[in-house]
Amino acid sequence: MHKSAGSRRVSALLAASVLIIQVLGLLAQPGQDKKSFEGELTYVDYHDGTGDWALLDKAVRKFEPLGKGKKPPKKDKNNKDLQPGPGEALWPPLARPVHDHWLHGGPHHGPSLLVVIVDAPACGAAAASGATVSNLQSLYFGPNLDGKGGWAVRLENCSYGEVVWEPPTSGLTQFVTVTPSCSWPTATCDAYAMSNAANAAARAKLGDLVFYDFTHFHLVMAVPSACSWAGLATLGGGVGGGGQVWLNTNTWTQTFGTFQVPLQESIHNFVLYHGFASGIEYQDKTTFMGTGQACPSVTEKRWLGWASPITGADSLDEFALTPSAASGPFNLPASWTTGLGNHVRVKPTWASWYNNTNYGMNLYFEFRQAMLGDASMDVTYANKVVVHEILSYMDNDQVTYRSSDPRSNYITNVAPNTRTVLSSPSLGVPYSLVLYVGAQFGSQSEFVPMYICRFITADTECDTLANVLANAPKSSPPPPRPLTPPSPPSPPPPGASPPLPPTKPPSPSPPSPRPPSPRPPSPSPPKPPAPKPPSPRPPNPSPPPKNQKSPSAKPGERAPPLPPVRTRPRRRSPPPSRHPRTRSSDAADVPAPASSARR
Repeated sequence: MHKSAGSRRVSALLAASVLIIQVLGLLAQPGQDKKSFEGELTYVDYHDGTGDWALLDKAVRKFEPLGKGKKPPKKDKNNKDLQPGPGEALWPPLARPVHDHWLHGGPHHGPSLLVVIVDAPACGAAAASGATVSNLQSLYFGPNLDGKGGWAVRLENCSYGEVVWEPPTSGLTQFVTVTPSCSWPTATCDAYAMSNAANAAARAKLGDLVFYDFTHFHLVMAVPSACSWAGLATLGGGVGGGGQVWLNTNTWTQTFGTFQVPLQESIHNFVLYHGFASGIEYQDKTTFMGTGQACPSVTEKRWLGWASPITGADSLDEFALTPSAASGPFNLPASWTTGLGNHVRVKPTWASWYNNTNYGMNLYFEFRQAMLGDASMDVTYANKVVVHEILSYMDNDQVTYRSSDPRSNYITNVAPNTRTVLSSPSLGVPYSLVLYVGAQFGSQSEFVPMYICRFITADTECDTLANVLANAPKSSPPPPRPLTPPSPPSPPPPGASPPLPPTKPPSPSPPSPRPPSPRPPSPSPPKPPAPKPPSPRPPNPSPPPKNQKSPSAKPGERAPPLPPVRTRPRRRSPPPSRHPRTRSSDAADVPAPASSARR
């Protein structure tokens, strides 16, 4: 989530997990009968120790808040833990089949997107001057409204074609302006109430047949001044549909001035958290999941299923890395060229704290260039090997922890022809590693060789850059990789369940950084006892069924699946054939000014 600049940054995020649940008594008033509801469990977290739960009734696109301070039950009637998941989990168990959103026939389908623009002057929510259908269509899809520009091409390039917003001419995306009744409070910030009113008005205007064809919903609105965020999203809902995004026109420049806020909020729907730097949330400038004008980092892409490692470079641990010997070369392709074989992962198992759930990290190495989805990235990181760290116990078991926050943390960037000793700035500990980066090569200088050397006591145990590069095996460079997206995901075997959505969403972008994570003991962290994974934030997420895709699946196989083919035929014409994007346009990233942005 994004907070408006200069405001008190109280986090207000939404987490979502699809769940059929009977909430007995939680929604009933004193003297009334207990009520049962079915829907998608959502949570809004104010980041001050409080939060509100609600159920999203997909049948009418309406949120049913459980009430202030109310929590969903932890156990069913058989005293078993509730297990919300992107399919449908039942509480209590019901005598009816569970529909698996992963199991569907037909071709790969993208989200069908409804953008609802609120123009309600009587409610203090008049549409900003830039919030017109034509201007927003241009921001989303480029000046030609064909998806070859604007935010859409960024999303398609960053995901290697895994997530595509089809242009309005396809019938799969529509923009509509509504004037809902003033049913939301204007003195407080109630995101649920705002979306309820807007979606109800859109449904009434479009009709059920059209409205229910959409899987994803964006609300463009001048929200009450009590809302201190620029953007908000459900953390989940990108897989089986139901994802909701809120975009605040009162913070027009921050929200609509670039693709950063809209794409971060949209990818929250696919269960991705914020990017860290130096242990501080939101501060990763190499990704739009932090504060950057660039695609997600390789740690984030891998968790989304969009990236795979170089063959033989996925688990470089104490057994794979012989002390004092430089391993490599690993020829890194620039991440804009492909998601296949585009990174190296090191597991520093020799560190005494590796198995500590607070300090143990895996390291990721990728090569970034300012091209395609990364065309606007900060020059600090362009033509560099970018290094991130991520909690190892989660990264080593993504099936179990896919719904949790692995705290992707930026470490450093390394230029070609450089020798660098690696350490963790957030933890304040050395990794006993030397990274060597050679010269760029390829027709667009889109490859770079890297080597890694582990030492025991001092980095002088590892060779010089000149010697390592001089001793490199002579071989012809690999051919440039095609700019084609990975293959569409293969359907899992019958009975497979999709990844577990989270129970705690990321926090809104703060005006000032939070203190960094605690440092491990100095000078040498003691070996901790066998750790237990910390309890995730409420509710405690349960692991999804073990028959899910393994973390080693190829890109595209673990990418969040998109909604199933509908049994009711669409009334709209089919979308045009899609082709891989080969360019990125910034022309539509400059919005029209909003003279009445803040109210």
